[in-house]
Amino acid sequence: RRGAQLSADLISRLFSRSLLLLQSKSMNEMFYSVTTGVNVIAVGVLAPVIVLVADVSVLLFISFGLILIDSGVAIGTITFFGSVGYILYWFMHVRAVKLGNAQAELSIKSGEKILEVISSYREIIVQNRREYYSRIIGEQRLQAADVTASISFMANISKYVLELSIVVGGLLLGAYQFGTQTASHAITIISVFFVASTRVVPSVLRIQQGLILIKSSLGSALPTLDLIELLDGASPIERVADV
Repeated sequence: RRGAQLSADLISRLFSRSLLLLQSKSMNEMFYSVTTGVNVIAVGVLAPVIVLVADVSVLLFISFGLILIDSGVAIGTITFFGSVGYILYWFMHVRAVKLGNAQAELSIKSGEKILEVISSYREIIVQNRREYYSRIIGEQRLQAADVTASISFMANISKYVLELSIVVGGLLLGAYQFGTQTASHAITIISVFFVASTRVVPSVLRIQQGLILIKSSLGSALPTLDLIELLDGASPIERVADV
């Protein structure tokens, strides 16, 4: 509903501007900006922010409980998995933005080509260029599919890296505990670590994936954000111009 409301507001503001501003972007880019781009902002930015707030709250609550049980293990567990999540985010967020930009650009370009074919179909038949347009549009759709697959695969990378971190962290902690403490104490600490990991890792994973999704969505929503900036920066004459 927020996305639909924003879309309606953008369309209303756009229709109150001059023809010059309407023609400042291609027809398909303008269409993308007031529809798909708005949906991306609502679903890919606003929704993950709400989930992030919830997961951070859960993580803080779990951390407080673990500190009461064993502060050392709690701080070490949260620091370890938090560092892994941050490193993943640091390596992946730039790529997420690039993939988001590419996704929006390919979607707009393929849409423009399709509209170009539909609007000038007779000329294309006369010039015998149907095969050319089919090939270009097909290549653009394949590129868009590769970008979408890359964005989806990034979430799986985080999942498996964090799951592997549980095993590695448990082995390192076990080696240290059995080397410096009694067997009963080491088993207790390792048990607390694994119990904490089953609660901390899902929250860290969702937080990391949420941040990556926001970065990717901001890239995909760039045409919409540019349109909002363009409308906010329109001159007073354009704001009241009668088309």
